[in-house]
Amino acid sequence: MISLGFATRFPELPRDSLDKIYPKEMRALCSKLERLHIVLGLVSVTSELIVVLWAAVEFNNLTERVYAPAYSVWDLIHRECDLAWSAVNSHFIMGIIGFSGMLWLRAYVMLLASNASDRLMAAAASGTAAALCLMVSIVN
Repeated sequence: MISLGFATRFPELPRDSLDKIYPKEMRALCSKLERLHIVLGLVSVTSELIVVLWAAVEFNNLTERVYAPAYSVWDLIHRECDLAWSAVNSHFIMGIIGFSGMLWLRAYVMLLASNASDRLMAAAASGTAAALCLMVSIVN
């Protein structure tokens, strides 16, 4: 996720040539999408870092303290770690949504640059949205 967000350059439209000239509006849109990509990268990476940090702290709390017996692990989590569980779950989902958004933005600009058909763009967007829905349903 870090390499997708920060280590690699966001795709750009090729320079204008005799064969293809990109409108100024399309170049402005790609510039806005690049800035949105940076924001999504920041939100995704920081959300996943929060997940790792909060899960590690709660794991340490679970192993260091003594708790009253519970009927199940789920009962113990709801009784003793409900806030941490909610934070980890919600930030994990935020990271997944941001990561999927980053993938979609990159694919959209790359498809624009390659002059892809509207059907191919719709298929790519639908596939990304379907994968996002599947990932969120797995977490929940």
